[in-house]
Amino acid sequence: MALARNIKAKGFATFQGLGFDFVERDWYETLPELWRGVGKNLFSIANKSWSTVAVVLLMQACYGLLPLILLGWRLSKIKQESLEPGPVPTRADWALSGAAITLTLISQSESYRTLDLPRRYALLYPLSVLISALLMLYSAVSVDLLHSVSWKGRSTKEI
Repeated sequence: MALARNIKAKGFATFQGLGFDFVERDWYETLPELWRGVGKNLFSIANKSWSTVAVVLLMQACYGLLPLILLGWRLSKIKQESLEPGPVPTRADWALSGAAITLTLISQSESYRTLDLPRRYALLYPLSVLISALLMLYSAVSVDLLHSVSWKGRSTKEI
């Protein structure tokens, strides 16, 4: 990130694109390494801006989790129906929930297809949204509030 910002600051043009065939990297060996390694950079990618973090989290929630939340809410209404009188989900409620989930999965499936990834990965999209939201919050809190990021034995100030 710092390299790209320095290049732009000097007046040079930058290009952002997929680098699958250009860059090769050995990734992390353990889940904690992955969490810390990615977490140390996410808040920087958001320009260390809490408003950017909030917008990203809101977009992720609306696009990735809202269809599932609506479906869960509909299902809870059915359970409540047996306990107390009240509105019962209609066919339109089910249709809207199903359509929202279907559209989310189809759009993710198409995105994965363009990246030559298996389309079945779209089924994991809601889980990936939840994990990335938690990782974004971890990064923001660690970097901005706790100042406790370390990487390969170096503290934040040395990185």
